[in-house]
Amino acid sequence: MASPRAIKKKRARRPSRAGIPYKKSEATREHLLATAVDLIARRGLAGASFTELAEAAGTSKGGIAYYFESKDELLASVLARCCEVMEARVRAAFLGGELAPLERVRRALAEMWRHRSAGVAEMRALTELHMFARQDPALRRSLGEALTRARRQMIDVGLTSLLTLGIRPRVDAELVPRLIIGMLDGLALQHEVDPLGEAQQTELLHAIELAIVGLFTTE
Repeated sequence: MASPRAIKKKRARRPSRAGIPYKKSEATREHLLATAVDLIARRGLAGASFTELAEAAGTSKGGIAYYFESKDELLASVLARCCEVMEARVRAAFLGGELAPLERVRRALAEMWRHRSAGVAEMRALTELHMFARQDPALRRSLGEALTRARRQMIDVGLTSLLTLGIRPRVDAELVPRLIIGMLDGLALQHEVDPLGEAQQTELLHAIELAIVGLFTTE
């Protein structure tokens, strides 16, 4: 499966039969992607064929193929879109307002947990892609690249800000994002089959905050 960047380059130079590049409708492509994310989140990958996507989007299979040559290309684009949306939300939670550094961390953690516990469509779609990637090497590579970007954002946006204020990680900084994402993802999988009540979720989030804050020191 091609990376999202390679897909964009490929699409940009895809010629029409007359040798003139197609003029794609960005609005239509966005509609197809949004529909695909919703469909995968609700039905899983097994219920998100081109036929089912065409029906949900109110178009034809040919209309989808006009924007995505294969299901691999569609899934790579869905993966990129889900990551973009969630990364933007977490970034906004961390950077928004005049807050103390550790309060920013707490707010970002709360947003990351909300994605998982509330069944946000992008997170549910990512979970489906993650499961499917075990049997699809190309998708597994794309997902690995997406996780690498997410961890890099946490370092560049979050950890760098803390370091400038004299707050340092007790462990290798590269491990901190992996620990945070792994903890949240694992707890979310448990929550999916053995859900916690609202009060328990609040207490769980507090425990997560304590565990994460314990990774840092001001010494």
